[in-house]
Amino acid sequence: MARFRGTIQGHRGEASRLGTSSSGLEVDAGGWDIGVRVTIGSCPGNRSEDYVEISLTGGSNSSCQSVFLGTFVRSGKRIKVSNADVLFDAFEKLTGVR
Repeated sequence: MARFRGTIQGHRGEASRLGTSSSGLEVDAGGWDIGVRVTIGSCPGNRSEDYVEISLTGGSNSSCQSVFLGTFVRSGKRIKVSNADVLFDAFEKLTGVR
């Protein structure tokens, strides 16, 4: 049974893919010089918790190294964030906003 669902919309319409608690789901989307990779799955130590990992990529041109933004874990009603310093540093570099 699917636990995760991903959708994509492009000029040929919408498509979706499903992931289970053991397979998870990985999505890559990008332009020529920038992109994003999102991985979602069940936490190995606690299958009742889900996690999301987010990285910026260099797009299909691979114009720069990927930047890992962080891991986000849903635990009950809270979302725990790891690697938050890198996340805010990357946001500041991209936007110039502190």
